[in-house]
Amino acid sequence: MNEQEESARPTPTSPGEDDEAVILPVKVTVSSEESIANDELRWPEEPGSAPLPILSYRRWTFCYMGRVLKRGAQQVLTDGTHLTQQDLYRVPSTMETSYLDTKFQTVYEEEKGNLLRTLWRLAAPTFVPAGFCQLLTVIAQIAIPLLVRELLIILEENPYQNVVSQGMLYVVLIFVASVLNALGTHRQRHLALKSGIIIRAAVVSATYRRALNLTPDGRAGLTTGEVTNLVAVDAQKLFEVMQEGHLVWSCPLSMVLVSILLVLIMGPTTLVGVAVLFTFVPLTTKITAKMIAVRKKRVQVSDERIEIINGMLQGIKVTKLNNYESKYLQRITETR
Repeated sequence: MNEQEESARPTPTSPGEDDEAVILPVKVTVSSEESIANDELRWPEEPGSAPLPILSYRRWTFCYMGRVLKRGAQQVLTDGTHLTQQDLYRVPSTMETSYLDTKFQTVYEEEKGNLLRTLWRLAAPTFVPAGFCQLLTVIAQIAIPLLVRELLIILEENPYQNVVSQGMLYVVLIFVASVLNALGTHRQRHLALKSGIIIRAAVVSATYRRALNLTPDGRAGLTTGEVTNLVAVDAQKLFEVMQEGHLVWSCPLSMVLVSILLVLIMGPTTLVGVAVLFTFVPLTTKITAKMIAVRKKRVQVSDERIEIINGMLQGIKVTKLNNYESKYLQRITETR
């Protein structure tokens, strides 16, 4: 049995004895220091990166940014040292371009070509929680003046008296409302920013993939300017819409709540100011419609401008590569 095993083992050969080399398996090991560094650079809000209480604390306080800020404060610019990409956290796995492109194709097929619903499904996991944070911010912003009013009433009713026991509750509530307002505002901005990045990355990736897979007949009538505007302008507008999208419902809600509170506190006389406030809504809508119409015309001009500039650059490229400069210079001189 041992003789068979010995005969079955490959015998080492010299470089000149055989053309075939014995390939031995190589075991790649990662040092503990590299493993720790990879864990430190993992996105701190990644699900499963920490227990739920710690994860929630990170998401609401952004405490993990202290590491990057501290590293940046310690840099010495005179030595050329500065923050690099290796000092930053890795991109969340759900926001990588490859993941978003694959998910976009899958959802787009499931929605049978409905682009609006596809984009909504991509952004909903972050855009919907941003709406709840915006609602928390609206409630906190309205509650703070009401609490301050109650505190002032206590001070007016008890002049030159110790009102600590009566006013302490309102002071604590004002503090809590201010903290909730700050946390909700920053969390809403963060989630809305992530939603915009997701939409922009998915649209840009889909646009490039579609443009690269077009047949010659499909490219007919499609200019470079249109593709450039889709990637640089239209995708950026979607990014901006996602950042300010919750203002569509939060601003009217704030106006209605404030108007009701003003009427209840100050009486019907405030209806005049409320009427003036709501009168500006149609005017603002009309101005916005005119701005959108002008912007559409500007986009068409931008397409033509980009196409002309691209043609000029291509012409310069051909002139340089074929050494036509002297010939063009001679013809221009003769023409002059």
